[in-house]
Amino acid sequence: MANSDTFHFTNCLPQMAAFNQKTWLELEDYILDNTRRWKSRVTVFSGPVLRDDDRSYRNIRVPSAFWKVVAFVGDDGKPSASAYMIDQSRELGQLDIMFGQLKTWQRSVLQIEQLTGIHFGALAGYDGFSNEERLTGTRIEARIRGPQDIRI
Repeated sequence: MANSDTFHFTNCLPQMAAFNQKTWLELEDYILDNTRRWKSRVTVFSGPVLRDDDRSYRNIRVPSAFWKVVAFVGDDGKPSASAYMIDQSRELGQLDIMFGQLKTWQRSVLQIEQLTGIHFGALAGYDGFSNEERLTGTRIEARIRGPQDIRI
């Protein structure tokens, strides 16, 4: 049911042609496959990073980036969370011509909260990236090229 809800126009946002291909798709598949394998329940929040300077295409604003926050209970029975972002701003330079490769990054839940203004409650406390950022005072991000790069 949730999958079919993604096809309603009220839930749609313009994306570059290659957006839901390769790494972003592999990330979604990784989450689904492991949910089935571990027989666990996962909650996934997804949305755009909306900015005042987002470009327009045919009078429709196109977000430069999208995020995903994943919450689940780990094998140890403790809550866990991770966050990801894909940036398509480079590809928006020429909206009619696709070039370059979209890059997917693992980021902290704290960064997604700051970018979107959405607060995910206690989830940042269960996210290793957010906890490390609090300890070190520096922003953390890791490039995701495939499922092997995902850190939970």
